[in-house]
Amino acid sequence: MRICIAFALAAMLAACVTPTEHHTASGKPEVTIPGATPDRVKAELVNGMLNGGYRITKDTPYEIAFDRSVQNMAAAVLLGSRYDAQPNARVSYTFAQVGTSVRVVADLAVITNPGSAFERRTEFNNSADSQQVQMALDRVKSLLDPASPAAVARSKGIVLGVSTLPVAQARTMGIAAAPERGLYVTNVVAGSVAERAGVVKGDVLTSYAGRQLSTETDLASALAGTEPGKSVELIVNRSEEEVPIQVRFANSAAMTANASKPKRPKAN
Repeated sequence: MRICIAFALAAMLAACVTPTEHHTASGKPEVTIPGATPDRVKAELVNGMLNGGYRITKDTPYEIAFDRSVQNMAAAVLLGSRYDAQPNARVSYTFAQVGTSVRVVADLAVITNPGSAFERRTEFNNSADSQQVQMALDRVKSLLDPASPAAVARSKGIVLGVSTLPVAQARTMGIAAAPERGLYVTNVVAGSVAERAGVVKGDVLTSYAGRQLSTETDLASALAGTEPGKSVELIVNRSEEEVPIQVRFANSAAMTANASKPKRPKAN
C-alpha cells in the first residue's frame, strides 16, 4: 500500500477547490475495521506514510502522527511565519477499539512553526486531499477486514499482483495524463499473474471481465467474483491505446494439492 498526499494549498486557500464532505460520524476521513487491532492498522499506515515521504512525529498506543515539509512555494509564503518559513503537512490517525473492531479517524492540517511552542494549525479535513486519505484508509480496511472483497479474493487465491492508484489521484501527483478513468499501475509484482499476462508499470486498468474500473474497490469486487482456473479479459490503456490482455488464475485445488505433497530429499 502507498499513501501520497500532496497538499494543493494555494488553490485551496484561494477557494478554488470545492470542499469535500465526509459522511462519517467525525466529519473527517475514517473507517471501522472488523477483526483488526490498533497495532495491525498502525503497521499498514506507517508503511504507506513512510513510502509517501512522511516521518513519524508522534506515536502512542492510540494515536500516530506524520509530518512532511510543504513543498509548495505559495503555500510556504501563505502559511509560513517570519520565525519559520517552512510549514509542515501533518496527518494524524487516532484509534479506538470498539468491540472486535478498530475505528480509525484521520486529521489533516498544515502546521506553522512545526516542532516549536508556537505551533499553529490550519485544518484541511474537508480538502480534496482528504479524499485521498479516505481512499488510503479504505485500502487498509480492504487488507485487514476478513469479509472485504479483497480478502475474499485472496482466500480463493485470486491475486492479480499489482499496486494501483485511481487515475484522478495519479494526476494530482503528476504521474498520469490519460485516460479519464481507470487504475494507474504503480508496481507489478515479479512472478505475479499480472506480470505473466503482460501488465507493466504505467498501464491504466480500465475494465476487468467487462466491468468498468474506477476505484480499487471496483477491482477488488471484480476479483472476488473470479473463480480459480478461469481466464479473464483485462483491458488496459497503454500509450493511449486500448490493449486486451488475458489473465489466468491457477486452480486453487491444484495449488493446495501441490503444496501438500511432501518434498523429496535432495540427492547428494
